[in-house]
Amino acid sequence: MKRTIVVKGIGRVKRAPDQMELGLVVQTREKEYEQTIEKADASICKLNAAMVSEGVELEDIKTSNLSIQAEYENAQDARGNYVRRFVGYLCEHEMMIRVPLDLSLLGRLLRAISQTNAHPQLSIRFTVKDKKSVVHELLASAAEDALEKARVLAEASGVTLGKLMHVEDDWQEAVIFSPTNMRVSEAMAMKDRHLAITPEDMDVSHTVRFVWAIE
Repeated sequence: MKRTIVVKGIGRVKRAPDQMELGLVVQTREKEYEQTIEKADASICKLNAAMVSEGVELEDIKTSNLSIQAEYENAQDARGNYVRRFVGYLCEHEMMIRVPLDLSLLGRLLRAISQTNAHPQLSIRFTVKDKKSVVHELLASAAEDALEKARVLAEASGVTLGKLMHVEDDWQEAVIFSPTNMRVSEAMAMKDRHLAITPEDMDVSHTVRFVWAIE
């Protein structure tokens, strides 16, 4: 049976963000289904027009989720029994806008959004546009780290490092975002001021398992 050495390589990548992701959630409640849809569509059209007016391309405004559901409440009938009573419809439209990191643009977008009176819930995250290059750099970094550890362990153990036998990577989507987030209240409170913020760099890590033969 061949002797082996197992090493976990840890890849690390640190980068400054170059892209902003604005998440908007528009909620519309009305008694009638048609009124709910019409009001929701009107709000989305206003938001789209506001962002396009500030230079955002319409193709960069995406719907990430759309749900329409009936709502009920618990109420007492004439006999005092609790029954479910229909109260109307809720439409929830989630939008995602990805644009280059530009704090001047962000300030203008917040002002434009607030002036639509659509009152969306708003979240802002910072990331990089080229996520694939981050993943490639992570994997290369993990391989370099593992090889260095394997050489040190082999030398310290008095054995010779042989050929690479196996690589095991349980890849899951890496979270490639800056720790800096903006909450709704903070974002809207600054809508009339220059956004003097500097998002933190992203610090991403990933672990890969390597198996070498030893002689």
